[in-house]
Amino acid sequence: MSTRPLYNEIPPASFARVRGIARVDQRTKRLALRILPGEIAVINHLDLDLPCAQALLSRRPAGVINAQPSISGRFPNLGPGLLLEAGIPLLDNVGPEIMEAIEDGQEVEIAGDSIFASGRYVGRGERITPESLRENGARP
Repeated sequence: MSTRPLYNEIPPASFARVRGIARVDQRTKRLALRILPGEIAVINHLDLDLPCAQALLSRRPAGVINAQPSISGRFPNLGPGLLLEAGIPLLDNVGPEIMEAIEDGQEVEIAGDSIFASGRYVGRGERITPESLRENGARP
């Protein structure tokens, strides 16, 4: 894997870059069975629940990109906080097009709130932070 930056922007200091091979799946539990440590999970999961977050966490991904909002506010949701506490960056509410923009096995980089696949900008999301978890009523 290349060590050169995949983009020309400098991300905010609080948002470190994360790079890895993407594993893409519409079903989070199915993806959790095949993702390897250090890879980036690309999911489409409204209200990322605790069991799915635990399944992902057990595989130690480098980061998670979610096409949907991980917290809709419909119920208390601990899944995103679990990932954050473990130091796994979560980029949220990217939009359903990300599921087609990133191919399984493609090199992906998360830089701040931006996503790059094979060096090409493919989307932007909302970086989950302890503050955003508190605002949404989830445990940070």
